[in-house]
Amino acid sequence: MKFSVGTQAIVVGDVDQASIDSIAAIAENAVPATLALANARADHPLLILLPRSSAEYSRWQGVNPQVTVDSGAMTVRGLSGKPGWIVVNQMLDGNDTLITGAETPLISDIIYHETFHAVTLPSKWVYAPAWVIEGYAVWTSGHSAQVVSSMHPKNPVLPTYAQIHSADNAPYYYDAGSFVGYLQYVYSWQTALVFYQDAIAQNTPDVDALFNKHFGVSLPVAVAAWKRNYAHQVANVDLYT
Repeated sequence: MKFSVGTQAIVVGDVDQASIDSIAAIAENAVPATLALANARADHPLLILLPRSSAEYSRWQGVNPQVTVDSGAMTVRGLSGKPGWIVVNQMLDGNDTLITGAETPLISDIIYHETFHAVTLPSKWVYAPAWVIEGYAVWTSGHSAQVVSSMHPKNPVLPTYAQIHSADNAPYYYDAGSFVGYLQYVYSWQTALVFYQDAIAQNTPDVDALFNKHFGVSLPVAVAAWKRNYAHQVANVDLYT
């Protein structure tokens, strides 16, 4: 078992020291940046665990109601006001090959994404829509934010819980992050953040009412405007012909 203790994160894993140090270096930047973006604070360094294999990682999935699982990593929300912590699967190719080198941006995306979950999600179960929970984490990880790519759908949708948690969910994660990117661009990040904080704090959130409260328009109106904006971007980028 190897580890790295930094000012922002503690990384522990049954992997080589180079992998530990690589994740630790990313986390030392990700944690303070995400705390600032989320207007949050942390009393302790973020704990990050690195399992030795994809099989070991998979044993963590579905065994704890406090777990929020994403592709390649999961966040275990803290209990009784304690901070959450992260488990990162570096063996995304399924062959227990560590993702390093050229794939470092992917791992960086994952760390930023899960850090947002860890520092913002409460210990209780969150009833906000999946597009809220994942869309904000996707946008803050920096890889969607109103960017149109040929690997993503021409016609975006505001994804449902089932779509976010489907086997082929990458386009839906992108769509959720793109919508959040649109909200922060049009209404400001601070407005979008306060909506997020309200949505995740309530046991039975009335998302439509919260949307009207914070953005001054209905959710369907905002979604339609986002789709028009997205279509305009697609029209100016020849990706689908």
